[in-house]
Amino acid sequence: MNSLSLSERAGVRVFPLTRRAFGATTSPKGRGDGALARRAFGATTSPKRRGGDALTRRAFGATTFPKGRGDGKRMSLLVADNLTKFFARSGGAFARGGPRIAAVEDVSFTLARGEKLGVVGESGSGKTTLGRLALGLLRPDAGRALFDGVDVHRATGAAQRGLRRRMQMIFQDSAGAFDPRLRIGDAVAEPLRVHGIGANEAARRDIVAAWLQKVGLDADLARRRPHELSGGQRQRAGIARALAVGPDLLAADEPVASLDVSVQTQILRLLADLTAETGVALFFISHDLRVVRALTERVLVLWRGRPVEMGPTARVIARPLHAYTRALMAAIPTLDPAARRLLLAADAVPEPREARGVWREEEPGHWIAA
Repeated sequence: MNSLSLSERAGVRVFPLTRRAFGATTSPKGRGDGALARRAFGATTSPKRRGGDALTRRAFGATTFPKGRGDGKRMSLLVADNLTKFFARSGGAFARGGPRIAAVEDVSFTLARGEKLGVVGESGSGKTTLGRLALGLLRPDAGRALFDGVDVHRATGAAQRGLRRRMQMIFQDSAGAFDPRLRIGDAVAEPLRVHGIGANEAARRDIVAAWLQKVGLDADLARRRPHELSGGQRQRAGIARALAVGPDLLAADEPVASLDVSVQTQILRLLADLTAETGVALFFISHDLRVVRALTERVLVLWRGRPVEMGPTARVIARPLHAYTRALMAAIPTLDPAARRLLLAADAVPEPREARGVWREEEPGHWIAA
């Protein structure tokens, strides 16, 4: 039985997230947005590997748990090593010495090429913060994240610009992810232009038209602005923009949470089809276990910023081992009055920081923080 002691905490100042790090937001008249876009997308230099799997072995003390799909044979694309992030509880961004809260604490995982990993937990459990840390949008107070062997928080210049192209994100707020001054076609084409994809503007327009068609949007919508589209249409355009640059990793942060149920199903099917077609790895964040079950292969359960269970999605949902995971399953609405429900008492689950536990492999590939 393998085990891993969770690391101690540490803390430093943070940098604010800008939604424009992955979205195309350059103003038609400039106003400084172009410099931000160039920093966000930059060139396409591919970083070299630097032993990500060696870090995995040091972080977990085993090779089966962190490997994609549990086969122990595939090179990890993304490795998170004990990521930790604190935020000030009160007093504003310039407060010093005040109380802090751990949004994410001692979280480690790996994501293989082409794998689909889900991250679940209730609101406030640290899912979005973890995603931003893993993609380099936030600086951790402790730990690190490696993408294809490169530390995403230390990469600079051409290496950082190359990472931006290879890691793309779909945001929950589809309206806020687009510059309201740009037409949809221009918004999808901008990262192509920044990364030098397409021989000329005509070629880029053809790429945009092809991707809009691929995500189920009419070519005429390219001339409209974001506010003229529905939420589902904007999210489809966001998917087209993210995949048009040919990324290796696609992070989706609650991409269907604000959509109607019927539209949710369409977007999920679209994501499933496109990830299978392109072979892109998927880092999928959601509070809904049903959505995660439909789209991912493995799942990581977070509770109050700490990991409590991880394993194959179907197995974790069918046979949850941690009390918190069972409570999440019990929270799923059901029309069956005979279905047994689990009510989580106040003392049913130990505080995650009191249970300074270790990872314990209960079944092959199925881990629990004891």
